[in-house]
This record gives sequence, structure tokens and C-alpha cells, in this order.
Amino acid sequence: MKRPTATASILLLCCCTGCLSVCNNAYRTLIKEPKEFSWRKDRCESRTLYASWAAGAWAEQRSNGTPCQSADFALGFQDGFVEYCYAGGSGEPPPIPPRPYWNSLNRVAPLDKSAYEWFDGYRLGARVARTGGYRDQAVVPASASLCSKGGGIHNGEACPCSTGEPAYAPQPAPHAEPVPAPAPVSDGQAKPDDLMLPALTDPAHEAAGNGATAALYEAIMPAKTSPIGPPRPSASPVAAPQAVPSTAQRQAVNPRGAASAQATSPRFGNEFLR
Repeated sequence: MKRPTATASILLLCCCTGCLSVCNNAYRTLIKEPKEFSWRKDRCESRTLYASWAAGAWAEQRSNGTPCQSADFALGFQDGFVEYCYAGGSGEPPPIPPRPYWNSLNRVAPLDKSAYEWFDGYRLGARVARTGGYRDQAVVPASASLCSKGGGIHNGEACPCSTGEPAYAPQPAPHAEPVPAPAPVSDGQAKPDDLMLPALTDPAHEAAGNGATAALYEAIMPAKTSPIGPPRPSASPVAAPQAVPSTAQRQAVNPRGAASAQATSPRFGNEFLR
């Protein structure tokens, strides 16, 4: 009784803490998705299928009159065909040949030409896989290249499996508003308009310009009118302040008064000195 209770408690705890989503993700990643598609298994099956295609293509090349140059050429043809069907690319061979061509015996003349024959066979195999449409059969179909009913789109018009309806309806071109043509540009110098003021830099039109400006100012500004209400009293003129005469001027005007003031002054008198 204790073990089933503990198991139920653990399961309940996992469900409450969010561990159930982790278990679902682990099951989908480790079990469900590899069971639906395994890239390791698909790689072996795909290369085996493409090798059978390469054998048929090589037999067709031989029947068309292609001479069998050597076994290295045939091996390169098969490798290039299979590799292009599986991985695509440009169809050019790798920088170096496979490992069997690395040995010292294959690097010495006249056996060193076997690697170049393998390169030539590789290019031919990739070209046959590209032009024969084998690469298109080796990729997963996409919605961009197939219509909804399973047929390919030819020139964007209609699917061969449909009843004639276009794969997508052509959209009309947007209506553009007409653009006015630009005004022609004269070769000569443009003349000023009669309504425009004359150029200030032209001394011949300077007087006419001043007269036109004055006439325009008189037309815009209103005429002077008398003020409304009783007239305001004019302010009386303010007298200018009189200058204060200096000591030398006062002595020159009244020398006796200055002498008596100096005698009786406690600052300059003899009584102050005594």
C-alpha cells in the first residue's frame, strides 16, 4: 500500500510543479520525432536509392555512346551523381580526391592521372543528375513550388493536375495618377516680370524702384486723421538747470567779500592760530 501511494504522490507532484510539460517535450524529442523521421536511417536509405539511380544513368550514358574511359571515371560519375542528389551544390568535385588516391602509388606517374579521371567523372555525374531532374525528386516538396493539389506550377499559370484554374489570380497593376510634364527651360536669360520690383543692382531702375516703393507704402498705410476727443494741453518747457559758479569765479566777482570771509573764518583767521 505504501509503494502505490508514493508513486501516486510523485506523479501528482510532477503534474502540479509543471514537470508534465518537460516529460512531454522529452518524449516528443527522443521517441516520437525520431520514430517519424530519423536522419541517420534516411541517409543510408537515400544514398542506396541514389546509387541505384546512378547505375541506371551510367548505363544510359554508355548506351548513348559515352566511352568508358576507366574504372576511376565510372567511380567518379557515381560519386558525383549520388552527392549532388543528396546534398545539391554547384556540381564541382571536392578539392582533393577520396582517400584511396592519397597513397604513394597513386601519386606517382603514370598512376597520378587516375585522380583527374575521377574528377572528370564526378563533374559528368553531377551534370547528369542536375539536367535529368533527379535532384528535384530527392528534395522534400515545398508549397512554394507545388500547388495545393500536388502538381507543379508551370510559368505561374496553372497546375497540370487542376481543371484549368490558375494557381493564383493575376493582380491588376495599380492605377497611377498622371504626372504633369515639367516646364520647358529656355536657353536665354530669363526676363524679370513686370509686377516684380526692379533689381537693386541696376542703377538705371533705382529711381523707378524708389518711386514704386513710395506709392505702394501710401496705398497700404491709411491717411492721418485728427484725434478724437478734446485736445490735450501741451506740456510747458522745463528750464535747464543753472550751473553753479566755482570758488575762483565767486572771488573774481566779489573780492572784498572773499577777503572778509577769509579774515573772519575760524579756519583761516589769526584768532584760530592763537
